Parts: sequence; C-alpha cells; structure tokens
Amino acid sequence: MNDDRLASPACSLSEAPDAYRGYLTPAEIAAAAAAIAAALERDGREDLAKQLRAAFPSLPEAEPAGDIATTFSQLLPRIADDGLHARLIVIRDAL
Repeated sequence: MNDDRLASPACSLSEAPDAYRGYLTPAEIAAAAAAIAAALERDGREDLAKQLRAAFPSLPEAEPAGDIATTFSQLLPRIADDGLHARLIVIRDAL
C-alpha cells in the first residue's frame, strides 16, 4: 500500500502566540522586572536595579519581590525573547 498522505498535519506550534506557548506577555515581564528592581533597590543593589531598568523602556511601580533569586528563576523560563533573556541572565548572575 503506497499512501503518501500524513496521518496528521505538521505541527504549527511555532506559529502560535507566545502566551499560548506558556511565555509571559511583555506587560507580565515588565511587572516581574519592576518587582525585582524594587527588591534590588531595597537591598542596596542600585547598580543591578539600574541595569534591569535599562532593559525596559518603562517599568510600572511595584512592590519589591520577596526573594530575588526565586523571582528570577520563575521569570526566566517564561521569556520568549532570547536577547532579553540573555540580558536578564547577566543581571541574575551578578547577584
């Protein structure tokens, strides 16, 4: 039997919106980054807070994140933008 048809169509997941694939929206990323920046400032790490704020055109006001490392760990896997992800890893690694 020679049947050239596929059993199912090719996967189109790469064409799905980022939120559908489990990534955060830009607003959600900015909110988490604002909380991290506030926590860095609270802890006297203005240098890292300044680097973090430079990665975003504008950050909303936010309450400081409880644990900075945990917040980074929850945030990083949910960022689709490779460039932003890399910038945030540099900041996280400087903690």
